[in-house]
Amino acid sequence: MKKYLAIIVSLLVILSSSYLYAAIADNPEQHAYHSFVDDGLFGDIEQIVGGNKYSPSLPNIPGSVYIDEVYLKIKFGSGISPDINRIAKVNSCLDEQSFLDPANDFHSMVDGNFLILVNNYIDDRFTDLLSDADCWSFEVTGDHDVVGAEMNITYHNDSGTDTSGTDIMQDYYSADGYVSESGNFNGKSTLSVIPNEVLENEKACEPISNGLKVPLNTENLIVMVHGWNPEGYKNYYAPGPLDNCQRAIESTPNLEFSWYHLYANLSSKVEINDDWVVSRYDWSEDASNGLISLGLEFTNANEVRDRSHVHGLRLGKIIDQIRPKRIQLIAHSAGNWATRRAADYLRNRFGNNIEIELIALDPFVNDFDRFTIGVDLDLKSDFEITKNWVDKAKNYYVDDSLTDIVGYTSGNYFGWDKNLQLDFGSNGGSEYQSYHG
Repeated sequence: MKKYLAIIVSLLVILSSSYLYAAIADNPEQHAYHSFVDDGLFGDIEQIVGGNKYSPSLPNIPGSVYIDEVYLKIKFGSGISPDINRIAKVNSCLDEQSFLDPANDFHSMVDGNFLILVNNYIDDRFTDLLSDADCWSFEVTGDHDVVGAEMNITYHNDSGTDTSGTDIMQDYYSADGYVSESGNFNGKSTLSVIPNEVLENEKACEPISNGLKVPLNTENLIVMVHGWNPEGYKNYYAPGPLDNCQRAIESTPNLEFSWYHLYANLSSKVEINDDWVVSRYDWSEDASNGLISLGLEFTNANEVRDRSHVHGLRLGKIIDQIRPKRIQLIAHSAGNWATRRAADYLRNRFGNNIEIELIALDPFVNDFDRFTIGVDLDLKSDFEITKNWVDKAKNYYVDDSLTDIVGYTSGNYFGWDKNLQLDFGSNGGSEYQSYHG
């Protein structure tokens, strides 16, 4: 166990790139994004039969997009106990995509006087492009007890090219011959098993090896998912050092450890190798959208989180074909939004016939309560509720002065099986700095 934690510590030390080393990127092409509002609902209330209808003032969502998640955090007045059964309906712009049974359509949890609802769009009911996606509302029975709401709609664009001529999410649409939303996920290439002799010869600057397909009916499966790729590496799973690439940041140190070491250590241990298949999921092209924007909106990082959420459904459908009985999903940073959605898909697909463990390494979660400048999303509850659809949820994080100037990749999640801080800067020891990946 100690050696396993040492590997995790080493991985975190490497993977999260310092915000202070990043350059400014302007107006990224948004292949996936979100619309968020923290709304006092003033003027957005309509009395209806049996209750009230609330319409949060969401910023505009482009037409012709696919919805990936609806997140709603409803604030009830002092002394009122939140109750999911009071939510009568969640309306979209198109009636056929409205949720008529929120108690069953959404994951929900109560946090004080807040009611949190999440739907990750994993059951294939709503798969059509929305021509109009920026009008949402919810209906609450009984008295007017709602005093505010946060709402976030995550969405992505269809296949094709953006205005700069770049293929839209080429990993998502092009890999495996998957070319449209109506196509099939056939599970090749992007989720693969890599022999160690191939792995140790990979280069960060060269395209990733396709590897071998995970055998069907693998009972015990470990899946690794990298995070944001602002430096544009071709292969974030390659052995270090990574700074031999032309696009590397000069101040990034030589990397002694990497995903390679975790993969190699796990796949070479007899007690693991005999019972588990170790695999990795690659979305490096889609995770690369330029360096961090130093504006208050942190646009590139937020978009990669949303792209990761898109990949989560794809990852879940690939794993579906393998049909494991136990799965351990290990993700870093923004990659955790892929694993949480994949886990939700698998739980919906197999119920209690699969055991799901999610291990979050320095997860990238916007938390406005810790954000001291400007305005930002508040997604802590959105991520925290992941515990509702996994058997075990573990959070390992570092809290250093560089990555956490805005509190994005550190902190505890209520109800999770483990929250463990792996750096020692806060108690007088050596402070780790972390690098992206």
